[in-house]
Amino acid sequence: MNDQYNIKVLLTCVNKAIHGETGLNEDINEADWDRIYELAKRNKLATVLIPFIQKSSENLNIPVALLADWKKEALGYMLAESRKYMVLRQILQLAKEEDITFILFKGCVLADMYPNYLSRITSDTDIFVYERDKKKAVRIFENMGFRKSTISSKDSVYKYILDSIFYKVELHFSLWEDYKSDKIRLMDEMRLTKEETLLRVKACGMDVVTLGYEEHLIFQMFHIIKHFSLQGVTIRYLVDITLFVNRFGEQINLQRFWEKMKILNYDKFCENFFYLCMQYLGMSSKIMEGRQAKIIGNVDDFIVDLMNVGISYEKRTADWHLVGILQPYFLGELVIPKSRFGRTLRILFPSSEVIPFAYARKYKILLPVAWIHRCFYFLVKLPTCRKEIKDAKEKMHLAEIRLSLMQSLGLAGGGNRE
Repeated sequence: MNDQYNIKVLLTCVNKAIHGETGLNEDINEADWDRIYELAKRNKLATVLIPFIQKSSENLNIPVALLADWKKEALGYMLAESRKYMVLRQILQLAKEEDITFILFKGCVLADMYPNYLSRITSDTDIFVYERDKKKAVRIFENMGFRKSTISSKDSVYKYILDSIFYKVELHFSLWEDYKSDKIRLMDEMRLTKEETLLRVKACGMDVVTLGYEEHLIFQMFHIIKHFSLQGVTIRYLVDITLFVNRFGEQINLQRFWEKMKILNYDKFCENFFYLCMQYLGMSSKIMEGRQAKIIGNVDDFIVDLMNVGISYEKRTADWHLVGILQPYFLGELVIPKSRFGRTLRILFPSSEVIPFAYARKYKILLPVAWIHRCFYFLVKLPTCRKEIKDAKEKMHLAEIRLSLMQSLGLAGGGNRE
């Protein structure tokens, strides 16, 4: 059976689940529920789906054993989420006592829009804190028994782990992590964390401070595009944006939003991303503000890429190598060549920003020497490390696929388009 059919069934079920509907208006007897369950887990949607699946199970022909496993796993995830929220409440209370502004984004603010906020499975909690409160914020996590990850932490993002429940918190001092480029400078000038735009809302039963509606949507699109460009994103991001726009679209200055997306060269990506949200998940078309979306010819490849979480899901151990190739394009430091030959040539003969030799990055005149250095490296390795050579070819292939899709979605890098 073509996997496109299972993807369609999954998206139809997700649409029903997030809007609190039951039953399906079509015959799906040919659906492969083992495959659908696998895709749902891969995209962090299995728990979101379980209420709909339970109510509609008799008409869906789901194997009894699979349904039992699905319910058991969903319950386990939801219990884990509830423990995280208990700790988050303590964090926010301590911040209040210290008179610190903890700005929550994504996480519980998005989860509150789901039919059950515990069904949105999170890998971590993101908190922004102003530089002036940095020492106090760090002390709160230390006193609560969180361990700072020295491997994962960056200058602008401290990663904390509470080992007893494996709860991770990312403490941000910049929304853009440690990235630096002209595009990041443009994002910084938008001042998404300025105090006068912050909101105080009730989310998941807690009083929280978060970004303004327009600011939060801008950040979410940056975050999605970052992960999409470097690795891949899940279908769950479509759900997040659909629910966010349907809930807060009226509070967003759409003209201003689209102007900023154009400045960042994100407008074409947003048009296609929103098209999928409208096509499959019931997002309001008002977000388009009457725009005529430029839908790419290979939009089906886009949805399959999202469903499979981007770069070769089964071979994700090579991701960090690919990030080095792709990051300059995401940051707008390099322009993606339009032709496949040009992209392949760029991968074979990378720029100084991408080459893995420090001397060529420091002294650009030595770049041709670095290319020869890399060729000799593989020639020397060839007799004993054929697997490494094979992996290198695979990385080139995956990078070409990624760059091609980025190119078609307007994420070609370089300055803003005229």
